[in-house]
Amino acid sequence: MKSKRAEASWDMRRQRAIEQKIPATGRAPYWLRLADNKQGFKTIPERVAIVHKIFEMFTAGAGMRKIASTFNEQGVPVFGTSSMWYPSYITKVINNRAVLGEYQPKQSQ
Repeated sequence: MKSKRAEASWDMRRQRAIEQKIPATGRAPYWLRLADNKQGFKTIPERVAIVHKIFEMFTAGAGMRKIASTFNEQGVPVFGTSSMWYPSYITKVINNRAVLGEYQPKQSQ
C-alpha cells in the first residue's frame, strides 16, 4: 500500500511539473540550483564556467583523464562531496543532456 501511495504521489508531482512547467524536485545538476521562488532553476556562474572549460578542453582534443588531472593540478573546486576530479565525472558532464537545457524526469518501470 505504501509503495502505491508513493508512486501515485510522484505521478502527481510529474504531471503538475509538466502542466505548470515547474521543477518536480529541487534536485538538479551541480551547475544549477533551484530558484528562490521554486519555479525554475538558476545557474551557478562559477560552476557554469567550469562546465564551459570542460567542453573547451574536450573539443580541443583533451581526453577525460587529461581534463581531470589538469583540474586537480589547478585546484579547480569539485562539484559535490568528492575530494578530486575523476575522468568518469568529466564523462558524465559531457554526456549529460542537461547542458543543452533538456530535462528528463526519471520514472520507475
